[in-house]
Amino acid sequence: MNKEKQTKANKYFKRFFWAVFLFYLLILIKIVLLKDTDLSAVPKFLTGEKKGFRSFNLIPFQTFLNFSRIAGSGNFLWSISNLLGNSLIFLPFGYLLALLKSPKISKRKILFLSALLSLFFETSQYVFYLGSADIDDLLLNVLGAAAGILCFHILTALCRKDLHRIYLISLILGLLSFAGAGAIAYVEFGSRLGLVHYKSSVIGGEDIPKKEPDYTGYFMSGSDRKLRCTSDTDEAFGDPSVINITPETKVFHLSFEKEKTSFHQINTVYKRYSLSQLKSVKKHSKVSAWFAKNGRNADIIVLSDPVNTDSESVKADGASVEKKELNGTVISIGKETFVISKINTYDDKKNGGQIAESTGIHITVKYKKDLKVTVCDAYNQGTKTSYRKGSLKDLKKDRSVLLKGTVKDKIFYAESVTVYIFHK
Repeated sequence: MNKEKQTKANKYFKRFFWAVFLFYLLILIKIVLLKDTDLSAVPKFLTGEKKGFRSFNLIPFQTFLNFSRIAGSGNFLWSISNLLGNSLIFLPFGYLLALLKSPKISKRKILFLSALLSLFFETSQYVFYLGSADIDDLLLNVLGAAAGILCFHILTALCRKDLHRIYLISLILGLLSFAGAGAIAYVEFGSRLGLVHYKSSVIGGEDIPKKEPDYTGYFMSGSDRKLRCTSDTDEAFGDPSVINITPETKVFHLSFEKEKTSFHQINTVYKRYSLSQLKSVKKHSKVSAWFAKNGRNADIIVLSDPVNTDSESVKADGASVEKKELNGTVISIGKETFVISKINTYDDKKNGGQIAESTGIHITVKYKKDLKVTVCDAYNQGTKTSYRKGSLKDLKKDRSVLLKGTVKDKIFYAESVTVYIFHK
């Protein structure tokens, strides 16, 4: 290609990439400001007629600490993806401006513009109740823009400053990145972004009664004649029960399985179990039972995968002492004692995330005056949190708590408590 044609092609490339940049800004607005909001609802947010959640954090690196705690609790990939996501969404901003900039625009000015845009997003989220304003998000966004500038300069060096070649490779990389990002957005965030809706169908559930089960609990042991169950995964608080089985009893295993031909369909599958398989059922599997008319024998039993428990055993002073973590909601407060309604949390294998399930079990908690109290301020449905030292005055009715301590005769002796305060 001669120099004149190459110069003309470069002009078209530049116009094309400016159009790409404007389209990218629209996508950025949707991802950052309107990720949980329909476009039709935007005017209501702007006028204040409708309000979502908002919070702000001006303490640098607080988000990093929170995500490190979450990563330490077993959600490593989720934490890393959230941190990287805030950087990667601004990488094209730095790259495209470096590609399109005039000689008068320096790297510092591009970083300054990325900081201004991020500040606009964070301020808008707080002012219009669209999410959380966080200094760490701004830092990550600017870091992403810096990474984009670095990528452009690496490509420039590899192409020996040949602008036409830079445009061509940028076009190819852009198409590949757009296809990859689009696929990830569709599969992982399609429902949240309003691109798709999850579908579900029931397979093999024809014999399952429509009414609520007569009994729900957790499997301890079993045979083809009876199941021994408990009302809670923690045997220290659960009440034991026995479910009688007859040859006519139908047993099913419940699971949630992704449809192989669709990323956004999760099927509820009931598989028939033989009575002989009851000997191999895993401890703490969830049990739902419907009884026959005489109320003694089970007519239908549904088993599902076991849930995780929060207790652990440690050694202290040579004796085995069972240290436990206990979640619940405060229902009454007395002198150096209070009562909670126990809550079990476990992974939601159907929709992802976690489920908090009320057990209906009331537990008396005793403590000493030197009880260590920590307050967790939670914003945006708990996705943003900050911790601070608390006092016994923070223990109030209807607040969620996380207790650490020991159990004796179904009484919980608290050594520390985290009080969760949810802010709108």
